[in-house]
Amino acid sequence: MKYIVMLMILFSRLKRVMRISFDEMWSYVGWRKNAVWIITGIIYVSKYFKVRFVAMRRSRDRESLREVIDFLPEADEYHTDGWRGYEGLFEGKGEHVVHKKNNGYVNLNEGFHNLLRI
Repeated sequence: MKYIVMLMILFSRLKRVMRISFDEMWSYVGWRKNAVWIITGIIYVSKYFKVRFVAMRRSRDRESLREVIDFLPEADEYHTDGWRGYEGLFEGKGEHVVHKKNNGYVNLNEGFHNLLRI
């Protein structure tokens, strides 16, 4: 729940941003039985200002993803890797752009995953 409070404080003043890119990965905290789903994202506030965020959830489902999206500002574009859990989550909010693996804005999230693993 800590990440929810931090996101609320950080994004409470932002109403709309240029784009947000999302990606997800599995990892383990402490030991293998303690698996978590890590949602990473990059918020493009302007052409030169980006904010990265990380959210950890226990389950990989649409409701967990919706909880994270509801705390973010609305964007003109939402970039994802095409995982079916994203389908329909951005209707009425902005354009949903799907990228192939290792292409587009989602590729920057993959680099962020490597940083988190290190």
